[in-house]
Amino acid sequence: MEPDRNSQGRFSMRRLRLWLAGGVTVVVVALAGLGLWSAWQHPNQVRQLKVAAKSSPTASPKPTAAPTPASDPITIAAMKARKYEPSTIKVERELGEKGGYSARVVSFTSDGNTEYAYWAEPDGTKPPGGWPAIVLVHGYINPAQYSTTGNAYSSWIAAWAKAGFVVVQPDLRGNGQSQGQGVSGHWAPDYTYDVMNLLASLRAEERVNPAKIGVVGHSMGGHIALNVAVIDPKVAATVLVNGVVASMFDLFYNWPNSPAPHDQPTAAVQGELNGLVQAHGSPKDDPKFWDSASAINYVGDVAGPVELEADTGDSIVPFAFSQSLESALTAARKQAVLNSYAGNDHQLSSAANLSAFLQRTTAFWHRTLGS
Repeated sequence: MEPDRNSQGRFSMRRLRLWLAGGVTVVVVALAGLGLWSAWQHPNQVRQLKVAAKSSPTASPKPTAAPTPASDPITIAAMKARKYEPSTIKVERELGEKGGYSARVVSFTSDGNTEYAYWAEPDGTKPPGGWPAIVLVHGYINPAQYSTTGNAYSSWIAAWAKAGFVVVQPDLRGNGQSQGQGVSGHWAPDYTYDVMNLLASLRAEERVNPAKIGVVGHSMGGHIALNVAVIDPKVAATVLVNGVVASMFDLFYNWPNSPAPHDQPTAAVQGELNGLVQAHGSPKDDPKFWDSASAINYVGDVAGPVELEADTGDSIVPFAFSQSLESALTAARKQAVLNSYAGNDHQLSSAANLSAFLQRTTAFWHRTLGS
């Protein structure tokens, strides 16, 4: 009896599916065998992949296409809209000759507060138009213990001043003898205001060339310096050293001890953060607001070149933060370079790291600011 054609078709399809399944099985087994061979040849690579998968951070969402220009002062739009007033820079105390440069304590005004700064000026004749200048924004130091003449950045200042640059390190409000209330550099805009007001004052200072001013920020200061770079199109160049330069989302979810970063263990910081969360929710609750407070989403507004200096093993600020910013700058077609250093050296103070850091940054300042 001739079999039913439909029945024969079903038998044929069944055989085809079985044959394909068998073939796929052979391929899978073969690939698995290759994987086992690779694992036998490269056991460290397999272990690294397992560790990476286990410790992978929370994925950062893509920024919203148009961050909401909220009225909250912490947003980039609000900081851009604010007016920053110049003041007279006054010499308060001479610190004398340092061997290639002289130093003094100066004062300026920011939002009505008298604030102080360490000023290092190269020896020799001032160039026509004034000295190129670098504003150095310090990382977190307990405001009560901060000192204008502290040595946390003395080697940086000395190298750059001897190379022909005025270097100004401001005591941010509430730090040391500066008036005002100390705040966080992440959850309040006040320190950004201080740097912007100082820049306005420097541009009115006859010893400084207003077209040749760069900004460098370390750690917390990196967050502030990045804010300044996207707010102020007159900043000629920016250096960010182990900076807190990622999105607010990453500060919340991809930073140890977040959402209270352990580089600022103060009640004021937690209070500022709690106030923002109460008003806007977390970055997962209101991503548009937090995107609007993340300078990394505005790097298209950066005018000058950016150099990133970061330690791959930094246990205080993740190296991934600098990597994220480099990617954002590159995507925005900005001039950006990421230089990496070995170890767990947040201050880049080891002999090898410090030497390389000072050579690279001094060369960068010469390229971007002249001398």
